[in-house]
Amino acid sequence: MKAFSLAMLLLLVSYIFPKAPAKLSPDFVVQELYQQVVARRPLGIPKGQDKAALWPFLSKRLIQKLDAAQTCEDDYFRQRSDKDGKPAFRWLETGLFSGSNEWAIPASAVVDRTKPMKDGTFRVYVRLTYKGSFETYGRPPDPANTFDWHVAAVVKSEGERFVVDDVFLFEDDSTKIASRSTDSFAGCDGSRWVGIKVKSR
Repeated sequence: MKAFSLAMLLLLVSYIFPKAPAKLSPDFVVQELYQQVVARRPLGIPKGQDKAALWPFLSKRLIQKLDAAQTCEDDYFRQRSDKDGKPAFRWLETGLFSGSNEWAIPASAVVDRTKPMKDGTFRVYVRLTYKGSFETYGRPPDPANTFDWHVAAVVKSEGERFVVDDVFLFEDDSTKIASRSTDSFAGCDGSRWVGIKVKSR
């Protein structure tokens, strides 16, 4: 009787939660993250409602990096006497999960493939699409202004779930990594603004 009851319970659980394993997959987490990126198009370090929507998909390490960068950004403004000039840091107008300029405002995101890595992480490749809009240019959009590019999210297991630990942005039409979300904060030493060092020739 106990065996029958256990079997019925397992059957009921599988009926109620038929898609539970898919929700725990690396590609599912990345797709959910990028749905929020497309909907919100956050520039710079996400704040307020953008932060609340994106943080649940991120690893503790990436969250710590972004929180430290936000403190560094605040420190930069505390140090400046001229508040009106353009900030020296580059990430303010960049989509940390998508790229800069038009890449910062993707219109759609689709997971292309997931590649398991030797270190136990997964690299999830995402195809982002930009489409011009009336809001962008103040005139009817030109279909020729539509283009795609790829990013790769690094996903790892943390506790009992998958989370995004980094995002690789690639050079134009290349698989060469141009930057990582975790290395986007030149001029910061942790949570302190120390300035961008100019390389001497």
